[in-house]
Amino acid sequence: MKINFRVLKILFLTIFLFVSPQKFSIQQIDFQQNKNFICGFLPREKDKELSQKLDSYFVKLCREKLFNGTFLVAKNGKIVYENFFGYKNFKKRDTLTQNSIFQIASASKQFTSVAIMMLKEQGKLNFDDKITRFFPEFPYKEITIRQLLTHRSGLSEYMYFCETLTDRNTPISNQNLVNLMIKEKPTPYYSPNYKFNYRNTNYALLAAIVEKISGQKFSDFVKKNIFEPLEMKNSFVYEAPNLPNLPDITQGHTFRGRLVEPIYLDGISGDKNIYSTAEDLFRWDQGLYNEILLKRNTLEEAFQNSIIERKKASNYGFGFRLKTLENGTKMVFHGGWWHGYNALLIRLLQNKATIIFLTNRENLSFLITYNEVLEILFPELKKTDTEIDLLECLNSKK
Repeated sequence: MKINFRVLKILFLTIFLFVSPQKFSIQQIDFQQNKNFICGFLPREKDKELSQKLDSYFVKLCREKLFNGTFLVAKNGKIVYENFFGYKNFKKRDTLTQNSIFQIASASKQFTSVAIMMLKEQGKLNFDDKITRFFPEFPYKEITIRQLLTHRSGLSEYMYFCETLTDRNTPISNQNLVNLMIKEKPTPYYSPNYKFNYRNTNYALLAAIVEKISGQKFSDFVKKNIFEPLEMKNSFVYEAPNLPNLPDITQGHTFRGRLVEPIYLDGISGDKNIYSTAEDLFRWDQGLYNEILLKRNTLEEAFQNSIIERKKASNYGFGFRLKTLENGTKMVFHGGWWHGYNALLIRLLQNKATIIFLTNRENLSFLITYNEVLEILFPELKKTDTEIDLLECLNSKK
């Protein structure tokens, strides 16, 4: 199978979904209540026929160098398929395992939103608090936490303005970013709440707020309040430039198989920088929907549509993308793309299904893989209905 990746890039960056969106009603969310869920134990129920189909599909992709990563499917709280294809490091040719650790890029945003929601449940903030409550000198006085969560702040992209306002050599932290914005006052793109505009700046600022309120590094807060309660023992928030020397960490590669080198922006977390495994992310999924981390009504608020000014095939909540398919199935998902890594976490609520893709090689066929796999898993769903556009799934650089 020959694929013109330049054509694919143009196609995916310009095409939008062909179906009209339906409202993502939180009253109709079918939460999976798995009363037998134990964080340290992952129940399995292998589907032999499904496994054969997926194995055959992924082996073919690997031979054509179109997939290098891990893939997990769970239904009704049980893992029905999990497999690993390719290498942690192409040069060393060390094979992936179930414990292989990947950067999940912008899929990290859902962890940041949950950290904020935890602080809200503790009474330490309100979603409509202004940023100036926590950073009084912050120059954009009317922006609220809710607007950061829903990408409606209007702030400009830090990945762009840092190119001219820093030396581009020294790693910068979340607090460095706050200080930079206070000093330099980069021009916003829009007025607050004018429109949805996905920007990584929003979630970098949210992580800084978590640090300000908790008095902890963002990485420590997430470890103590999320990873440890869920026994996500192979997960961490990367603190540049010190990547832990763990044998199971993968390395990101370009499509041609070259290692992607660290850059100064790696010091900023909240919008990226979580490393995890497919199994740990399944623990995250189950813990989230079984009220281990948050109360149900708090999580429901994260699933409210925030894009109100125009119709889109999908919507955005607090760190989660939302989509209602034509048959009424509700999809909660988020993707990411950074430093040679692709990640995609999906939950189909009515089907009680969780789908996790993690790869460590840049590949524009990633979304083709997703769509073809979904056809194998749920042939009854319309292909055009379940498609996720590359632009909205991966967005910007992450």
